Amino acid sequence: MTSNEFKPLPALEVARAYAPPLNANAFNGSDEEPEEVRVPLSHYLWILRRYRWKILTFCAVVLFATLMVSLRLTPLYEATATIDIDRQTPSDVVGQDSVRSAPGDADQFLATQMKLVESDSVLRPVDRKFSLRKLEGQASADGSARSEAAPVMLKQLKVTRPPNTYLMLINYQSTDPQLASDAANAISQSYLEHTFTIRVNSSASMAGFMERQLEELKAKMERSGMALAAFERELNLVNPEEKTNIIASRLLQLNTDYTSAQSERLKREAANDSVKGGVLEAALATPQGESLRKLSERANEARERFAEIKAYYGANHPEYRRAQATLDQIQIAFDATRTDIVRRVEIEFKESERREQMAGEAVAAAKTEFDKINSRSFEYQSLKREADGDKTLYDELMRRIKEAGINAGFHNSAIRIADAARPPLKPVFPNIPLNLLLGFLFAGLIGIGGAVIADLLDKTIRDPEQVARTLRTEVIGSLPLMKGGGERRMLASNPGESDAAIHERESSGFAESVRTLRNSILLANVNHRYRSLLVTSAAPSEGKTTTAAHLAAAHAEQGQRTLLIDGDLRRGALREAFDIH
Repeated sequence: MTSNEFKPLPALEVARAYAPPLNANAFNGSDEEPEEVRVPLSHYLWILRRYRWKILTFCAVVLFATLMVSLRLTPLYEATATIDIDRQTPSDVVGQDSVRSAPGDADQFLATQMKLVESDSVLRPVDRKFSLRKLEGQASADGSARSEAAPVMLKQLKVTRPPNTYLMLINYQSTDPQLASDAANAISQSYLEHTFTIRVNSSASMAGFMERQLEELKAKMERSGMALAAFERELNLVNPEEKTNIIASRLLQLNTDYTSAQSERLKREAANDSVKGGVLEAALATPQGESLRKLSERANEARERFAEIKAYYGANHPEYRRAQATLDQIQIAFDATRTDIVRRVEIEFKESERREQMAGEAVAAAKTEFDKINSRSFEYQSLKREADGDKTLYDELMRRIKEAGINAGFHNSAIRIADAARPPLKPVFPNIPLNLLLGFLFAGLIGIGGAVIADLLDKTIRDPEQVARTLRTEVIGSLPLMKGGGERRMLASNPGESDAAIHERESSGFAESVRTLRNSILLANVNHRYRSLLVTSAAPSEGKTTTAAHLAAAHAEQGQRTLLIDGDLRRGALREAFDIH
């Protein structure tokens, strides 16, 4: 930084000797307190610049400590064994499971298998082989009976599943890379053997249970078969169901015949009533009505001929007698035919009545037989269903027992080792680059937080805004700080100084700030002219002499008589400021 660079002065207060201090109320005539000013972002950047070396030093110390701690940690090696779970592979060689398609519960199935890998049944054989709990330093692995009975849990074991796959990763960490790979492979093999053992035990248990049930089912099947045979012998039928079907068909036919007989009887009864009533048309409508119709026509012709002969001949004429005889014969034949028709219609009516009665009796007998056979058929069907069900269940149970025996020795699993674990070359812990990165991040956050907290705890006033917030008063002006006492040398007279140098000094930033401060003081109250000002501060070397001298010089430049009194009786500095000897 050169001598022309400026910094804000410490707190500076200008007040009248005989009046209250100048504050915000003196300018706006209000009793309201100034609003609290928010801290700008540039202030935090200034904090970072101010404490940058401390923050960087703290980060360097933390990084060095992190590196030392990471180098002193015991490295851990991680070996991974990959398990492939094929949901399409049948678990049995025969039976329904041999052709069963994979269900849609892949996530639940894989989650179950992951928990199964961490079970005691899988980890206990591996722990006995490698003493993993002792190597991990578990307090429960003290060799006591209680610790041996407790479930085995390995802290260095991690079972994961890559997303959207049917793979399962078994990871084990150890300080020995060979032990890590051996333990991962042993856990994988133990898991496969455990799943196979579960399936074999399940099949054997099912076969044993079904064999125990087989004897009871066989006896029940024999009892139901004997009951069915005895019922068939009682009915003297091979199959009552077929007999029932025949009787049902016969009953249906007899019902049809009975209905036809009823219709025929009604028709014969109506014809009989009409004929007995003497209605000629009814007699002509019968099947024998054709001969009666011919006789009726011949009788009509004979009457017409007789009427003609009667008109020309007398009663004793041979033609008259022949015509009379012919008419009488025809009438006798007509009456006889009509009487025969009445008798035949009556006979047919009686026959239709008897036929209807016989048909009704046949229907009643068939219905009685059908009801009898049908009622026994229900019992037969119940016995037959029971016998068939027992036989079907017995056959199914025999088939399942044979399938279970075959599947128990079938070592085909949908779970297999896809990639065995191998000893790793590099440790997974500690991860020195990651530790350094995290150390740097946390150190940076802590350092920045500490700098912000230190700034909050620092009560030093550094800018006008902070003066306004802290003292709750209005700042009327500020002067920049010039290094090397340049602000004092600006007041000293130099006979050999050129006009250009004088102009540059008078137009400098410090001189302009002094004139701005002078104008702010004079314009604070236009109606009242200030006659005296007191410049003071809370501590020495804060710029009282410089401010008072430059204000007096700026006031004198306007042609005003100005008296400057140095109130510091012990270490006065006005003579040095004006270079007066």
